[in-house]
Amino acid sequence: MINPGVVTLASLNGFEYVNFPYRFCVEDNIGESIHIHFKDIRLDLSVEDFKALADKAEGIIDKLVDAPGFEARRLDRTILLGLSAQLPYLTRVRIEKIRLEDILVDTFDEHGRPMTASLKHSRVLKALYGDTKENDEHRVQFNYFRRGSCERITNRERIRYNLEQIREHGYPYGDELIGLWANHVIFDGQHRAACLYYLYGNIDVPVQIFEFSNTQGPEIVTPPPFEEPKPQPQTQPQPQNTAAKGGWFKPKHHKHNALVRSWRKLGRIIGISKHKNR
Repeated sequence: MINPGVVTLASLNGFEYVNFPYRFCVEDNIGESIHIHFKDIRLDLSVEDFKALADKAEGIIDKLVDAPGFEARRLDRTILLGLSAQLPYLTRVRIEKIRLEDILVDTFDEHGRPMTASLKHSRVLKALYGDTKENDEHRVQFNYFRRGSCERITNRERIRYNLEQIREHGYPYGDELIGLWANHVIFDGQHRAACLYYLYGNIDVPVQIFEFSNTQGPEIVTPPPFEEPKPQPQTQPQPQNTAAKGGWFKPKHHKHNALVRSWRKLGRIIGISKHKNR
């Protein structure tokens, strides 16, 4: 079969959270095989072999991360990749129940300033309630979900998918728990948390809280009271000098100066005529 195309399944190149110096990507060569590229090496695998390798890799990650309670399968794969630089500092992961309103999210206030707030102020939750003002010129939303793969979807599709999954399967589904930093700022599962709040209100849900030795999580941001910009004092426009720069006459006396020039020119003509008549 002729290979009709190549689809990038995953790539570390250009991923801002992982400063990986070499080429590393996984490609689906349709009709051929799965290719894993590392530097100048290419590994060809069938779909079955690739799935088996991925499962083995997940087990290897669990053994490399020496932290009680950590299981790679409980994290979204994109989130796991984004956390990879922090995993050496992970001390433990604890699972506990928490009220949804006690979960903190990074969001923006009505003036477009970054802030940390309760889940009930989540932009995802406001979208579920039909608040279209959340996408004004100050708070334009960008969807980074699986942006480096063929599975990229829109914000609307992502919210609808999570809502349907929770309605059909409940929470948690597939052992993937909402992930929080130690200071309760969410880093994985804001869409699921917002859907749960939308469907059931402020209930208790199991979450996994990650504790690191080098950080408690992102800084809690509380913007100061907003002050309307003070109107600038109106200044009177200064009169512009429209005279040619470098001229020998002043604009206010241009009529006088023009008369002077005429008399000088006439004087030169008379002088030349007298000289010729001598």
